[in-house]
Amino acid sequence: DIDQEIAELQVKRSRLVQQHPRIDE
Repeated sequence: DIDQEIAELQVKRSRLVQQHPRIDE
């Protein structure tokens, strides 16, 4: 399901942002 894939990518991005606050825009 495309929506599920998008949600997973958003979760991964959120985790990266938490690990590297500088990436957060």
